[in-house]
Amino acid sequence: MKAVYLFCIIPFILTGCQQKIRKHQMLGNWQIIDIKSSGRSLSSFKSFGLTSITFNADGTYRSMESDEDASGKWKLRGKKLQLYSPAVKALNGKTLAQERASEWEVFVTDGWMHWTGTSKYSQQHLQITWKNHLSSTSMKPYSGHWYLTGDGRQEADLVINPDHSFHYKAKTIEFEGTWQADEQQKITLISAGNPDTSGKQSITLGYARDTLFFLTPKGMPGKYSSYFVRKVKE
Repeated sequence: MKAVYLFCIIPFILTGCQQKIRKHQMLGNWQIIDIKSSGRSLSSFKSFGLTSITFNADGTYRSMESDEDASGKWKLRGKKLQLYSPAVKALNGKTLAQERASEWEVFVTDGWMHWTGTSKYSQQHLQITWKNHLSSTSMKPYSGHWYLTGDGRQEADLVINPDHSFHYKAKTIEFEGTWQADEQQKITLISAGNPDTSGKQSITLGYARDTLFFLTPKGMPGKYSSYFVRKVKE
């Protein structure tokens, strides 16, 4: 327990040494592991109101707050994380949720994230430790050079990089963007925008036995005879 406790507090001491945080470091689903107020751990996370959060590559987030889903937008400014969620109103005009904005100083290391700041639910200065449900270690199977094979689709190359960027190239189209993965081994590719399309596009792939295959919007295997396999070095 002592080792875990020390691991949780040391990053706060080192926050001043961390370089600029990159967007890809924030992606994925995070669960709260510990919350400290005045140096003491809180016995319940419900007083904070937030128990988990998922950062998406398109700048949106979803969170679990007081047993209810919430969503909004996020962005980084240096070592600061800014969260914003608009007000939610019913059809009759009644406000269901107030507009909210908060800012936290952030430290991110491999699979761990630490916030320092003041909660919107109280005036307490808090130190919050999060754990990513999909660390960079478990992301390694997805990285590499993939080749689209099988019937029904044109030949194409897909390069998935460890920094959450990707590059796709086929005979008639070429684009790049960012990717993210979840615990169900689903990978979402989000394009940076293409002049030949209406804007950003996304493709969801499943991963199994060193193969990437297309998924439907509902997360089921698509009815395609083409799939990605790792490209053999020539």
